[in-house]
Amino acid sequence: MSGTTVAVDSREESPLIKCLHCSLPIGTGQRSAFCCHGCEAVYSLLHEGELERYYALRSGPGTPVVDRPAPSRDLSWLVEAYQDDSTETQRHLRLDIQGIHCSGCVWVLEKTFSRRAGALKLMTNPALGKIELWVAPEFPLDEWLYSVERFGYRFGPSLKDSDARVDSLLLRVGISIALALNVMVLSAALYVGLEEGLLYRVFRALSYGLASLSVVVGAPIFFRSAIAGLRNRVLHLDVPISLGIALTFAGSSWAFWTGRDNALYLDSVSVFIALMLLGRYLQERVLSANRNRLLASEGTEGLRSKRLSNHGIEVIKSLEILSGDQLLVAPGDLVPVAAKLLSPQALVSTDWISGESRARQHREGGALQAGSFNAGDQAFKVEATTDFDSSPLQALLCPSSQSDAAAHETGLIRTISKYYVAAVLLAALGGFSGWLLASGSLVAALEVATAVLVVSCPCAFGIATPLAHELVQSRLRGKGLYIRNGDFMGRLNNVQSIVFDKTGTLTSGQLTLAPSAELDALTANERDVLFTLASHSNHPVSSAVCRELRPKEPTLLDHTCVTELPGMGMECRLEGGRYRMGQHRWATDESAGEGTVFVCDDRILAPLSLLEEVRSDAHSEIKALSDAGYKIYLLSGDSPDRVARLAIDLGIEADNALASQTPTDKQRWLQKHDRGDMLFVGDGINDSLAAKTASCSGTPALDRPFMASNCDFYLGTSNISPIRDALSAAGTLMRVVRRNLAFAVIYNILAIALAWAGLMRPWLAAILMPSSSILIVLATTISLSPRSARWKS
Repeated sequence: MSGTTVAVDSREESPLIKCLHCSLPIGTGQRSAFCCHGCEAVYSLLHEGELERYYALRSGPGTPVVDRPAPSRDLSWLVEAYQDDSTETQRHLRLDIQGIHCSGCVWVLEKTFSRRAGALKLMTNPALGKIELWVAPEFPLDEWLYSVERFGYRFGPSLKDSDARVDSLLLRVGISIALALNVMVLSAALYVGLEEGLLYRVFRALSYGLASLSVVVGAPIFFRSAIAGLRNRVLHLDVPISLGIALTFAGSSWAFWTGRDNALYLDSVSVFIALMLLGRYLQERVLSANRNRLLASEGTEGLRSKRLSNHGIEVIKSLEILSGDQLLVAPGDLVPVAAKLLSPQALVSTDWISGESRARQHREGGALQAGSFNAGDQAFKVEATTDFDSSPLQALLCPSSQSDAAAHETGLIRTISKYYVAAVLLAALGGFSGWLLASGSLVAALEVATAVLVVSCPCAFGIATPLAHELVQSRLRGKGLYIRNGDFMGRLNNVQSIVFDKTGTLTSGQLTLAPSAELDALTANERDVLFTLASHSNHPVSSAVCRELRPKEPTLLDHTCVTELPGMGMECRLEGGRYRMGQHRWATDESAGEGTVFVCDDRILAPLSLLEEVRSDAHSEIKALSDAGYKIYLLSGDSPDRVARLAIDLGIEADNALASQTPTDKQRWLQKHDRGDMLFVGDGINDSLAAKTASCSGTPALDRPFMASNCDFYLGTSNISPIRDALSAAGTLMRVVRRNLAFAVIYNILAIALAWAGLMRPWLAAILMPSSSILIVLATTISLSPRSARWKS
């Protein structure tokens, strides 16, 4: 996109506007040219910093920022980023980065880096999401990191590394394809008439040697997986693939050593191995790329805390916290254990751990939950009342293990694999027995059995199914949904019910100011005063007031006139009187009254009520999912009245909206109701147990690596519409897989019939196998192209 015009995406019924910054679709009914506040802020920052070229260099849609970039965050983990070769004159660091995906991102990093004094060298690896930098001591590292994070990127410790499995597969694919091509060239000479002489013997021996090497290089990938599956009594696709490789090579070896060229299928073996490896690589490559887009999660190992001691403040691993330790909790920092507040007051949010959407004021001596975080603009002290070993974060932050490629199959494919193995063995045994009885020739019977094993290859699932998954995932990536587990689409096709968390999932997690006639009636001077009071604090109410007033371009008055009373509000005295913004009873000096108000000399000018900002497309998407037959549930840790209000607003049945749910409550509810047909979508620490338990799970939380590590997918957009796109894509994918199965059955019946008739020859198999694979790959590609597939938008 150009960055100066609004891009339009053609949908089935009406065009949708795309976000000016990230180029992802904007939710239905949203009037802004941006999908979220964060994208709007970053768009302005890029233009203010003369970095508009980012949009010209970027390939494909970007990543939405979702929320306005925070001015700063704790970077205490940086001490572990310095490398051993750092010196007094040159410092060397390695960092992970989230959000980088194209040349435009690399350009922004290099441009902002080179503008600062002390910048020496920057190396970026977009594929892995890693950077390496060399800087002089005067380089403003913290300031540069903060400035880059304002554009929507996020830095973290260097935890990610290249995926050894994917790298190994790529190497094996390259070697196997080279070997297959050479074996095909050598075999072609034999097919067209080279039948004797030294050159014949050399070509024949080379073909066998290269085919043997192909088996050595490629077969272990499938053999190891098949053996592991059999030990666990699971017949997945690697079993028939391994069986086909082993028996076909065994038959060809017998033919080679006995001089039976009619049963010498060395080129077929080599091509089959190359195709199966290519399919497996396609399967793994996209999953690895999706995982590397986010920061890696260390679980509890990655948590850091600031412990107070006689020697000052020391940054420690939260795992080391003991009962009685005094901790300093900076703005935005997590309270990792149950603790007692030592400071006079603190503004604390528990939305991660309980789903409570609003921050609460706590007094000295108050108890704080593990998982709470500092939502204010001042640090506070706490005393740990338990060891970290007793913290519930231990279970909530533990990442789920990743499944390997052998598990990346639907129940349908596993069922087919079981019957396929039996059918191939019976067909080979039938051909062998029939020819042995009819001709009395053991050699002829073995040739027929070998031909059956060669031509009955599972190419439809070894190459076409991984390709289908790749095409579907590519389509979903363009819509902002990134799949992390390969078997997700198969499980998603069984989903009948969708369970949503509330805060941060159906809502943006951001509070907005409720509209009121009094607020609209404020004079220009009163708006200026209210904006000045609100700008003095980071309290959620103040932030909401600033967002509401900023489009009206208020004037920021002298900050020195503003005083803050902790836990009460802000006050300033001007010529027009004494203005206050804060709790009703304090601001008006009245004993009765609730909520937050803006007053002048005890006269209420406007009530300041907060509402949760519902995601822009939540109403339309919930309705569309319900109309499509999906049962919608709302499972939240927030209070019953807020949950009930949101359920009514979104049209969710009252009986399906459950409030005050703890993390274990959510987990137990899913264990009771999930019959392999539920999708759970949540964003906080309190949702991690549910995400691990549900048949399918996803998250919109890009800034919380621990959550994405427990889910099948994550959303790279501020909208929830990609969920409906994924459900539709799962059905489309399954139809294509079934069509491929029908093709494979027909092909194998015809090929086995030729083998039973004794008409199959190595040259014919060398034509049929690649041709059938090319045909089914073309059919799959056409079926899943944007014009042919009925993608629901």
